[in-house]
Amino acid sequence: MSVLKSGSEGSPRAFKGAGATGSRLKLAFALSLWFAMSARTWRGDADLAFILFGVRAVSASLLALLHLRWLGGAIAALEREGQLKS
Repeated sequence: MSVLKSGSEGSPRAFKGAGATGSRLKLAFALSLWFAMSARTWRGDADLAFILFGVRAVSASLLALLHLRWLGGAIAALEREGQLKS
């Protein structure tokens, strides 16, 4: 699957959300790195560490669901344009 598609003149052009996707990916990666580093260097209360672990687990699943929703929209757009093959 390519991010570029041919325009009406035959020249390649990027999808609208291609730039935003990269920044979202970087944000999600930075957030996961921050959660991992904070979990490794935690010196506080065990109860609060357990709560932070729960926040990590929930945020990871929510980010995965958002990514799947974005992929569903991308696949629907490709299907409307006739770019998908069975």
